[in-house]
Amino acid sequence: MLSIVSVIFGVVSFFLNDLSAVGVAFLAVMVAFLASRRNERYFVFGMLLGAIVLNFVCLQHMDILKSETKTQVENVYRSLRLSNQVFGMMKDGNPDEINIISVIDQLLQIAREVDTELLDSSLLGFKQHFESDYIEGYALLKQGMADSDIGKKLKGSIHADLWAQWNIDNKDELEKLRQSKPSLISFALSKIK
Repeated sequence: MLSIVSVIFGVVSFFLNDLSAVGVAFLAVMVAFLASRRNERYFVFGMLLGAIVLNFVCLQHMDILKSETKTQVENVYRSLRLSNQVFGMMKDGNPDEINIISVIDQLLQIAREVDTELLDSSLLGFKQHFESDYIEGYALLKQGMADSDIGKKLKGSIHADLWAQWNIDNKDELEKLRQSKPSLISFALSKIK
């Protein structure tokens, strides 16, 4: 009887995330332990299921296993750090445009690899603002610097400012996406797709 309860807790923990998964998986392991003390058969299955979920959640918290959403948001953040570096370099009294263009190339390369469809499905408007304001803005800024075209530089800066405003308005939602932890089943299904 306890073996069956343990297996049920183990299976349920596969569909829960974060601390709720830990709690139910721990219950599965404890009930399986009690079943083993009563010499019940099949207690190992509940213990194994609970242990799998406990290990999965630990690996998530150590950032060894990351959801695709978290990976994409972290790529956005990497690109944003480079954009901050660009503006820091531009504020210098005598900015080195060759180095600035090099950093813009790096941030554009990272930004173009972001799966905007995935993030837009959870944060409406992300794709439009990221592609048309952020990426387009920095592409124009880069062209303007390379061609010494003040009009392109200005237009690129305007697009970058539009992105910055949208990002400020939605930074909490973006951070929630980064910190979300899927259940084991959700994680496995996302890797199969």
